[in-house]
Amino acid sequence: GTVLAQLVLKAIMMLESSGCFIGGIICDGAATNRKMWTQFGISGKLGEVQNYFIHLTQENRKVFVLSDVPHLFKNIRNRLHDKKYLKVNPDRKCVSWFHYIEAYNADVIHPGNARAIPKVTKEHLYLSNLMKMRFR
Repeated sequence: GTVLAQLVLKAIMMLESSGCFIGGIICDGAATNRKMWTQFGISGKLGEVQNYFIHLTQENRKVFVLSDVPHLFKNIRNRLHDKKYLKVNPDRKCVSWFHYIEAYNADVIHPGNARAIPKVTKEHLYLSNLMKMRFR
């Protein structure tokens, strides 16, 4: 994590010295990347969200750290599936996996051409270990 964070900072400096503007970095949630996020003070904890660090040479600039969208969606889906509930905001209600099951069950009774979510199948709701690794 520490070495990767140093390499990222060096890459930002080199790219910007060549005329690029780096407003953020995107990576997947691999363990080394998560350690790097910790080095930058990045946190996704409820009530403690921090998604940027201050630019190394320009204190008025933020460099945002983002997870790549497909992995982010897959991780949110898998956590919601495993825990059955997900709290996004401490002041609001939870998102429930059962809402997705209810929507599917209400939709599947209609003929194929009258379904609102025809591409959703049981395999999307009752995930095998293999399906947890895939995202479509």
